[in-house]
Amino acid sequence: MIKILLKYKLRRFFSAEQKNLISLAGLIIALSVFIVIFQVISFELSFDKFHPDYKNIYRVQNKRIYKNLVDDSAGCPPATGPTVKNEIPDIDNFTRVKPLSNSVITIQKNGENSNYPHNNLFYADNSFFNIFFSDFLLGNRTEALSETGMAVVSRSFALKYFGTVNILGGHFTCNSADGFSEFTITGIIEDWPENSYLNFDCLLSYRSLENLHSDAINGWGWNSFNTFVQLNPNANVASVEQQLKGVVAKYHLSGE
Repeated sequence: MIKILLKYKLRRFFSAEQKNLISLAGLIIALSVFIVIFQVISFELSFDKFHPDYKNIYRVQNKRIYKNLVDDSAGCPPATGPTVKNEIPDIDNFTRVKPLSNSVITIQKNGENSNYPHNNLFYADNSFFNIFFSDFLLGNRTEALSETGMAVVSRSFALKYFGTVNILGGHFTCNSADGFSEFTITGIIEDWPENSYLNFDCLLSYRSLENLHSDAINGWGWNSFNTFVQLNPNANVASVEQQLKGVVAKYHLSGE
């Protein structure tokens, strides 16, 4: 009886116009939630698809199997890239990317050095721009990271620290957990979209890291490098995966 009376009172309490407004508000909320969910899903599914050859670009996953531990991560030894390129014919190209930690860049302004803690820096092979699309504003993409002491920076980096994008030939130093190096800016690129796995605004030549650490040349014990490979468009991915297992066996990389 109480329940029936309550429903009756509620019906009398809300007028027809109020009921319509409530229904409209509910519809608006439902549509808003749908739009937000749709945008989130679309954003997630669009990651790194701005690269023209994205369908043939793969990141090598490193699964290290020990007696009491299985370590599955994106971190690979530096020898991974050149080795799989030489061993597997369907791999056309590779590039290694290593983030810097605890990095501080130093820029000279008006005769004085200014220090800035900065995190979005990576060492990268010169082949990086052969695999990943980057809109070069200044500089030569084919040689921008080819030698020791070269750096490619984004528009945001240039404006933040130099106040202009016209900084080709500019200099800065970088001190990080990997060591200290001096760099000359050999390229300025447009900022990458946010829907990318790699979040950087400065790339440092891989050869600079090799000068600091000989293990970065062809070592197997340093698992801090993301390795990306570009497959031949006619490659069979399943076959490449099987050949990767062969590389693991050949170089005794199972960790057991």
